[in-house]
Formats: sequence, structure tokens, C-alpha cells
Amino acid sequence: MGVHRGLDILEIGCGPGYFTIPTAKMAEDSNVYALDLSPLMIKNVKKKVKKHGLENVKTITSTANNTGLDDESIDLIFCIDVLSDITDIDDTLREMHRILKSDGTLSVFEPHAGFEPGAWKPEKSMKILTSTGLFSLHE
Repeated sequence: MGVHRGLDILEIGCGPGYFTIPTAKMAEDSNVYALDLSPLMIKNVKKKVKKHGLENVKTITSTANNTGLDDESIDLIFCIDVLSDITDIDDTLREMHRILKSDGTLSVFEPHAGFEPGAWKPEKSMKILTSTGLFSLHE
């Protein structure tokens, strides 16, 4: 994913901070924004941030289509096991594109997609991400 010092990073759907905390530790001189719709999840992240003495994590309680972040302010956006749960995907993709720097990276991983009948399939992620023309895929 390319996490390193000096980046402005946004995790969409941070949940209880499972990826937020290690990201913040790897990217010490960075701003790590942890966004989640659930106030309870944000509360959990704040507890972990305090426990680990991290000063580079900022939490955002919001939907993914309204981050409140400045235009072209983020170097890396990552969504892990979240994209398939977003109902307003077009607005969310436009918001991600708006806040992502022109040379920034959007990283999406849907590890639980495709297991149940009718479930989200990896092909759907690729189609949705490229259908708007806002993003291109790179491995």
C-alpha cells in the first residue's frame, strides 16, 4: 500500500482501528484520518490512539461521501472490506477523487467479497472503480 512517513492518509471505514493504529505507527510524521459512520467505532479508535500515545491520528465521524477534508489534500486513501457496504458509491467515489492528490493512491481490498450467493464480487469492485472515469487500476 505504500505507507510511509510524510503522507496524508485517510482510512475509510476504520471500524475499531484495526488498521488505523499500525498505519499511524508506520507513518509517524503523517496525518492519519480515521473515518467511520459509527460514533462507537470512532470512540474505540480514540481509546486506542490514546493508549498507544499517537498524536498523528484525527478521527472523522461521517459518511464516506462527506469527509470534510480539503481538495487534493490526501496522498493515500485505503478502504479495507468497506466498499461493498457503501450505498452511495458514486458520491463516495467523487468525494475520494476530490480529496485525493493528483499523484495519490486509492487502495481497495475486499477480502470477504464473493463468498455468499449474490455477494459482492471482485469484478464488481473493478467495474465500479473504473466506470466513472475518475480512477484507473494498477497492480
